[in-house]
Amino acid sequence: MVVHGDPVKIVPRSAKEIGSESVHVTADCAPYGCERDEAVEEALGDIELVRTGSPRAVTPGRVRKADGTPFKVFTPFRNAWLDHGWRKPADTDTSTLDWIRAHWTRTR
Repeated sequence: MVVHGDPVKIVPRSAKEIGSESVHVTADCAPYGCERDEAVEEALGDIELVRTGSPRAVTPGRVRKADGTPFKVFTPFRNAWLDHGWRKPADTDTSTLDWIRAHWTRTR
């Protein structure tokens, strides 16, 4: 389903239309994203909003100095990030794409 509009109105309406018990989103740490997601969560009412992961390579705050404080200089951050590593992408069966195409709807 692809829809267009204000997420505070569209997400709850769409979730209710299809009988969702929860809505899953990528966690957004930016000011706009936090504000938007909080408003969507409130509008969802009894439908749970589940925030997972990050749109960034590493979730902000995950890579820190040994004393727990954030880095202020890029090179030490980069080195710590390389030591920390990151997860490989999840394996996805290509038949998932067929399912998406079969259930794709666009509303405006």
